[in-house]
Amino acid sequence: VKLPKSDEPEPLFYCPCHAAHFTTDGKRVDQVSPRDMDALEVKVENGMVCVRYENFVVGVVDKKAMS
Repeated sequence: VKLPKSDEPEPLFYCPCHAAHFTTDGKRVDQVSPRDMDALEVKVENGMVCVRYENFVVGVVDKKAMS
């Protein structure tokens, strides 16, 4: 993500799955996606960013982990 200059708009994440846009904190910019981006547990270990991956049900408003 490129950081904006003071006269540029906030950078956005683009989701090719939905053709949706999100702010850098995961909020929906448009209503293409049914919900904001799902938060995942993140930590830094030995200089590496580690993300605890979870699979969520897509296309629904409520965040629901897949079983």
